[in-house]
Amino acid sequence: MEFKVLDENFSLLSLLAPTSVQWDRKYYEPGKFMIEIEASQYVTGMKYIYCTERPEVGMIQKISWERKNSGKMIELSGFFLEKWLDDRIIYPTFYGRGETLSILTNMINQYKEDIPITVSAPSITGDDIDFQSTGDELATKLYEILETQEMSYRITYDYENDELSLEFFKGKDMTQESGGDNFVTFSTSWGNLQDPLIDIDDSNYKNFFIVAGTGEAEERITVEVDLSNGAYKKKAFLDKRNTKYDSAEQTLDEYKAELKQASLEEALDYQKEENISFTIVPEGYEYMVDYDIGTKVDAVIEDLQMSFSMRITEIHEVFEKGAHEIEIEVGTPIKNNYRNIRI
Repeated sequence: MEFKVLDENFSLLSLLAPTSVQWDRKYYEPGKFMIEIEASQYVTGMKYIYCTERPEVGMIQKISWERKNSGKMIELSGFFLEKWLDDRIIYPTFYGRGETLSILTNMINQYKEDIPITVSAPSITGDDIDFQSTGDELATKLYEILETQEMSYRITYDYENDELSLEFFKGKDMTQESGGDNFVTFSTSWGNLQDPLIDIDDSNYKNFFIVAGTGEAEERITVEVDLSNGAYKKKAFLDKRNTKYDSAEQTLDEYKAELKQASLEEALDYQKEENISFTIVPEGYEYMVDYDIGTKVDAVIEDLQMSFSMRITEIHEVFEKGAHEIEIEVGTPIKNNYRNIRI
């Protein structure tokens, strides 16, 4: 892989010949990187790391010098460009209601100020949402809302045209239940899923929320949010009296939609604690062709006759001494019907 180092204006400074690279890609938060080079390769003004074979662009935020047996080495590290938006906060208060990506596009354009990115027209859509935000860091709030839609965003750089773009995306569904001809399954019987450990705790799990907003006693405005899908209901009360309802600014239905959105975000704290861990051996599938960051895949633990679907939320890549190693992490596994899975 070729790594270019750019200055603050995205002009080329030099090409790097790293001795070691860690490229940590993430779906629901900004990823990060570390590149080790010989001190002789250092150039004053290094600001960004660009690689044609990866969509991410690294921001050099830390430079460390160290003497090793191999000589004087410099370590360049930092976050990818997605973290850039955390340099801006959402203030004054932002009120958003409507289709998710349309609202988030408006929010970015309103608060990004002089960050020189263009938000690409979304090729996907999300649910309708209603929320307000005051003082949140921009990138953090984006990820928080996008996670409720199983979506993410990335900032890419077109080196030839010198253009920075932000795009929303949703990883492909490569599970067997998606109905496609091709799927990605990691299974103990195939040897590409190893060392499974399972600890399921639903003592804090809730799937039905009574959300109480402003008002007192019988006049208090409430909504019910049912996430049980017809199953046994485990209820919780969410006190949202600090959310303000101003009839001059929004309708009652719009306020109730805001309460519902707030409950969906808080519901993430009431999920089943399915501490299911395993090691995925990325063999039999081609990286960035069959699967990538955000891809939804199946995992099968045949001895227990259990199968799960989950998204790939982190991919850790290491380039060192001519070798390329990949480690995959997934989000919360969702149990599915083992009998429907082909292994």
